[in-house]
Amino acid sequence: MQKEGYYKKAYSVADEIEKDLEKLNGESEWYEMYSEGVMFLKGLCLGRQRKYRESNKYFKQLVDKKPTNDNFVDWYKSNKENQIGEFFNVTVIVLVSIYLLSVVLSFTNLTFTILENVGVWALPIAFVAWIVSYIWQKIIQKQRLKLDVNQNKK
Repeated sequence: MQKEGYYKKAYSVADEIEKDLEKLNGESEWYEMYSEGVMFLKGLCLGRQRKYRESNKYFKQLVDKKPTNDNFVDWYKSNKENQIGEFFNVTVIVLVSIYLLSVVLSFTNLTFTILENVGVWALPIAFVAWIVSYIWQKIIQKQRLKLDVNQNKK
């Protein structure tokens, strides 16, 4: 948690640098390079704060500008993996909790028919969600490998 505060500060500094860089737009040959560096820094800071969707806005722009830059591509793909993983992890936790709650309620003789009906299906759905998460992450990794192989051929 302490490091997250540093990334917030670094992001605000990068934001100030970006504002100053805008003054150099069209006046310096180094503007593009510095601008990309600031975008990378902002994306990195947001990624470290687990704000993957916001972070990928920057990395998507960077990948569009420089699709052969492995660093930009790797960050973009890992953010996608983390974003998908986070969604499915929450889904699995909620479904397993519902299942466990329905099991506990079945021992207490309390009847909540909706919870009991959902509880029966919660564990299998949680298992399917976990498998889907795993498959999506593997697909994203394969795309990265495929991209690396295609770039090496050029």
